[in-house]
Amino acid sequence: MKPSETKNMLEVASLNAAPKQEPQVQEFDDLASYLEQKGKELLGDHFRLFHEDYDILFRILVYLFKDQYHADLLNIDLKKGLLLTGPIGCGKHPL
Repeated sequence: MKPSETKNMLEVASLNAAPKQEPQVQEFDDLASYLEQKGKELLGDHFRLFHEDYDILFRILVYLFKDQYHADLLNIDLKKGLLLTGPIGCGKHPL
């Protein structure tokens, strides 16, 4: 098969492909604020989310919302499980 034929086949395949799914975790800052507020209600005023943890938190939200768009960008397999680890009292259970 010639390279031009392969290119044409790819163009036709991309035209026939299903449209990309829109992101579901769009307002991450709003979600983070909500989670921090709920954490303070449930665990006390000392609860807070650290900005260093926003990347991990975003990935967890992408998984929980089954956001295929961001999962593809972050190379997250939504068919696999989620394992939370950490010392006692680090906040695994509230998540």
